[in-house]
Amino acid sequence: MDGIKFLGEDISPDDAPLIYDRAKRLLNAFISDPIGETLLEDAMEWLTMIRVGFPDEILLRDGFIDAGDAGDQLFDQYSEFAKNRIQKIISDKILTRCPIQMFLLLDSDIGHLDRLKQLLLIAAYRHEKIFGLDDRIPRALTACRLLIARCDRPDTMVAISAIPDFTKLLSESDLTARLSNVVRCFTNSIESSDTNSTVYNRFLPIRRLLQDVLEERKRKERQFEGRGSKADIGFYVDSFSVSISGDVDFAPYIEFREGPLNDEKNQRSAEYVQDSTEYSRDNLSSRSYIAIGASNNTPAWVSRNSALLAVQSRNMIQQIERREKQLVSSWSSLTRHEVSVLIQGFMDTDETAQKIKTMVAVMFCTGREFDEILSARFVKNSSQIAKPGNCYGRDEQSSYWFFLPKLPIHRQKEKFRKLISVQNNPIKMVLPAIVGDLKLLSSMNSQCKSEVAQWLNDINARYSTRITMNRVSDYLGYYLHHLGHDDVIIALLTGDLNIQHAGVFYYQYDCENLASIHLIFLKRFGLVDKEFSQVNSGLGGSQLQVTPDAVAALFAHQRLLVERSRQQKSRTDFHNHYVMYVLFLLNLATGHRPVNDPYDDLTHIDLIGKKIFISDKEIRHGDASRTLVLPQLAIDQINRYISHLRVLQQEMFLIGSAASTEIRAVLDGNAPVLFFLEDEPIELVSVRPKTIRDQVRDYFDLPQNWHRHYLRTAMSQWGITGESIDTYMGHAKPGQEGLASYSGMSIVALKNIANRIDDEFEQRGISALAGWGRHE
Repeated sequence: MDGIKFLGEDISPDDAPLIYDRAKRLLNAFISDPIGETLLEDAMEWLTMIRVGFPDEILLRDGFIDAGDAGDQLFDQYSEFAKNRIQKIISDKILTRCPIQMFLLLDSDIGHLDRLKQLLLIAAYRHEKIFGLDDRIPRALTACRLLIARCDRPDTMVAISAIPDFTKLLSESDLTARLSNVVRCFTNSIESSDTNSTVYNRFLPIRRLLQDVLEERKRKERQFEGRGSKADIGFYVDSFSVSISGDVDFAPYIEFREGPLNDEKNQRSAEYVQDSTEYSRDNLSSRSYIAIGASNNTPAWVSRNSALLAVQSRNMIQQIERREKQLVSSWSSLTRHEVSVLIQGFMDTDETAQKIKTMVAVMFCTGREFDEILSARFVKNSSQIAKPGNCYGRDEQSSYWFFLPKLPIHRQKEKFRKLISVQNNPIKMVLPAIVGDLKLLSSMNSQCKSEVAQWLNDINARYSTRITMNRVSDYLGYYLHHLGHDDVIIALLTGDLNIQHAGVFYYQYDCENLASIHLIFLKRFGLVDKEFSQVNSGLGGSQLQVTPDAVAALFAHQRLLVERSRQQKSRTDFHNHYVMYVLFLLNLATGHRPVNDPYDDLTHIDLIGKKIFISDKEIRHGDASRTLVLPQLAIDQINRYISHLRVLQQEMFLIGSAASTEIRAVLDGNAPVLFFLEDEPIELVSVRPKTIRDQVRDYFDLPQNWHRHYLRTAMSQWGITGESIDTYMGHAKPGQEGLASYSGMSIVALKNIANRIDDEFEQRGISALAGWGRHE
């Protein structure tokens, strides 16, 4: 069957009963009040018309004809269907093409706004009857819908308070007088000094529609593009120009995203839908491109056009991704021959260039650039290091380079500090004898940079090499990367936290482990004896590292709260404590970020394949969504939670609570998996960081991403590869996503992580809990 036209908008047969129900309810509410004969006749006429407009075969199918009281029950169910339809319209990016449906589907709890909806629906019918279909109807209805959607904003509250009481205004016997009263009151409200320009503009489409009906003529008519037309798509800059890590010879790049062009047509279309942000979201593409900055030989007509650069970047994005993988043959890195030549230069007995050789040797052994070494401080021992940054010193055995990363400080209440392992020891790297006297560094300044470059140029001329300062300082990171070390380890050893900024914040490093990795590099090139060893105990890094004993105690305490509320037969308390237990377990199993309504809905979880889809950070350049393998214990706990929801839904149904329908939506995969309960009346409450904190304030009031710190550190200690950790945590950078085109990663790596997490659960005494009405 073809779609149905309702005020010019196409309604699918599947949605027709829902739209019929919403329109009928508004008209019935309008008819039930003393509004005068003429408007009453209009309402009755349209009520009959829309009944005729919706075929019997559709309404009979859904039980809307001759259903009696059962029909009223069916109508009540449509409030939930309306919410689902709104979500579907938004997710399908057709919000701006369905203004009539959105107007009818969105409910208002404010009497004035509800009355305004009823009046506008009748006015829209009269407008169509007098003038035919045009753009003023959807514009006015959209303006009303935006008032309802934003009723909690301060500027909109001012406008709502100025909306007149239509029941009193429509008490006049003459239709013209009634509508005149309404238009006059609207005019006064939008010209009030208390109403800002934004709300003023929101009211104008409503006033114009009413004024057209009042005067039966249209004024200030404007032409817009056809309703529902797609935008002209072009490119716009989504980020500032940034430098690609590596050699300075690399050009900067700009990231572009596809979106509506800022041209005259799209500006008119955005104005038509009343909200430019909604129009942009409907027409925004998820694709992005990286445009390489124009080189000197690029034609001016290309370099001046951002769109042309963006189109050009489509062919270059794969090259960027491949370069991010740091291929073995990367032109930006030293070859083994060049490394041997450089080391031979360090051993040259020319005393005149000793300070130059010391500088280059430190650059090679520490991965620091020239300016970083100049800014480093001399210390006698590591206990003098209090501020983040680079330091160097010497003891009786060797020279050392120290680095203390600058990390976020998490200050906690006194009673919760014992739950966290807080250590802040600097990273200590041994420097080989070829470095010479480190005190020579203090005699150097920025002007010596040209001397260093000249010394390297002399070596290049002698051996036909291409050694540069950047290649020297980059080699440590390049070498460690090809040994398979985590980018976080490389960032800490080279002092360049931008390599993996997020990962560094979540990782508590072992100083001895980092020192041993650095020694592998030095021994590979014979810079220290193979028997050389270094004792460097202590931890550092993340300041939110919850101890394993605290994790075990948390789950034990939460289990106690669940069992206690079970014994007390307190359904609401049991459910809320039980949800917190499930949330803690799933967070520790997946590393999910603390967001509103985590874990979306049950359709994102594959209980048979043991997989879960997570999208917990949308606002970023790149894609943070990921598919993970769930540990077996998490699968068991989810199954028990689903059984708990079934029991809960049945009990709510028996007591006649509306919560039964909402829990049914969770089980059907149409609502977030986790929720809290409130009593009197029984209501479902979203799981949000604030509501979570209210639950655990007395016994675990820590930042809610503590489990990500714990999990990142644990996976590194387990020997998981950096690519697997970044994929699991959602830390992968553009071009380095796991399971992507240029990734060598397999789903087996994620299965191994899930198995290790299962082992961690077992060691901490964590097990799955039965839900309401069930016992272990």
